[in-house]
Amino acid sequence: MNQENQRKKPTITELLSTLREFKGIRRKSALVDLLQIMGDNAYEDAGVLDLGHSKIVVSTDGIVEDLVRDDPWLAGFYSVVVNVNDVIARGAQPLGYASILSSNSANTRQLVAEGIKYGMEKYGLKFLKGHTHPDTSYDAIDAAVIGVAKNILSSATAKPGDSLVLAIDLDGNPGSKGWVKTFDSLRTRTKEQVMTRLEGIIDIAEQKFANACKDVSGPGLIGTIAMLCESSHVGAAIIVDNIPVPGKLDLRDWLTTYPSEGFVFSTDRPNECARLLEKRELTANTIGKINRTRKLLISYRGQTATFINFRKESIFGFKTQPNTHPKRLLVKELSKSDAGETEALLRTVWSTANEYPEKWRKMRILTQEQILKEMQEGYSYFGIRIHGELAGVYKAKMTKNGLLGEQQTVHPAYRRLGLATAMYKQFIRFAREKNCKEIIVNALVNQTATRKILEKMDFHKKGHEYEQTPGMTVQMYEKRI
Repeated sequence: MNQENQRKKPTITELLSTLREFKGIRRKSALVDLLQIMGDNAYEDAGVLDLGHSKIVVSTDGIVEDLVRDDPWLAGFYSVVVNVNDVIARGAQPLGYASILSSNSANTRQLVAEGIKYGMEKYGLKFLKGHTHPDTSYDAIDAAVIGVAKNILSSATAKPGDSLVLAIDLDGNPGSKGWVKTFDSLRTRTKEQVMTRLEGIIDIAEQKFANACKDVSGPGLIGTIAMLCESSHVGAAIIVDNIPVPGKLDLRDWLTTYPSEGFVFSTDRPNECARLLEKRELTANTIGKINRTRKLLISYRGQTATFINFRKESIFGFKTQPNTHPKRLLVKELSKSDAGETEALLRTVWSTANEYPEKWRKMRILTQEQILKEMQEGYSYFGIRIHGELAGVYKAKMTKNGLLGEQQTVHPAYRRLGLATAMYKQFIRFAREKNCKEIIVNALVNQTATRKILEKMDFHKKGHEYEQTPGMTVQMYEKRI
């Protein structure tokens, strides 16, 4: 791009057009089919195994075919980079690398392997395992990196009111292969310099300075923030003018570039984050704010426009519901035929509720078989449907002490519509129908909103607080009818 075009700033309309047409963002919509099979509605940078004494973090990623074909060495190198960044974004120290290399060309395989070796040496990784397909009709490199973390960051826990802080190394060189644009700030650094910068991201996780994090990847900066917002069921307002741009690089190119060292934090401690990151020689700017709107707004040169409305659109390809408040919330008893949909709701909600311990969350994700078994054992399941979708559910069972209600769950897209209150009211009606004189529910001590609803409905504390699982303190409530 010549200097005249570099100096010419785009309009906000031109900026939005570039982003909406960007292949790196559009291709993410293919994720919906896989996420629905897995029962998830968030796309994390890496998976986590919580072993109690330690947390194992695993990332897996493949390099786009265009890059493997056009520059095999760079594809091998970036198969390390992208996976390391995914692990770092969760707050983990990367330790080892594994890959699958596919090509019928000995020269391509050699160049990819040399790029991989260079990348592993840059991060000090151990080569764990490799597999080669020497007779394929295509060229591909797919890899994984494993790491260990003390505290986990998620991309699904951004909170309204948080600041968005961009941490990035601006000292590098731009490049492009096909539609893939890169910004390399690694090859001129020593291993020690590289890890000094990345350890700043780990420090933020360990000191709990941020609520959420995501590395700036293939969809570019705005696309990455969009994924973070959709996973967290929030909106954001981005001030594009606050985004640092290296040298004379065109803004549209920069926002659709994959930087080798770039991370976005959602944090209520932006100043602490910035100071820590700048000590690690990373540029750290506050570029926006998280809000409740479920829209991603972009402000640039005094103008503001909507990039995506998550109530109507989805980066991941999910079908969205109309933005209408239901006129009436009807709570109905569910049948055995609803067990599969009930499992899907529980999995959607609790698989991404990363603010709670993993062991406790897993207890709340009941399978269809477990739900059917509980129905046979006397549990009644109740649910609320909005626009035909199961939006809220709870279960109840008669005990010797009274009617017990538990495991109330509300889909994130339908919170703050009064579903919890409607379910508690129906629970009271159900108890009267059963001639039950006392009803009992439990609530997490830190769930202020739930406690307020119960107290408003004349529920009173029953007994003392207790740990349901380590770190999860529960209070029982009762109501006489």
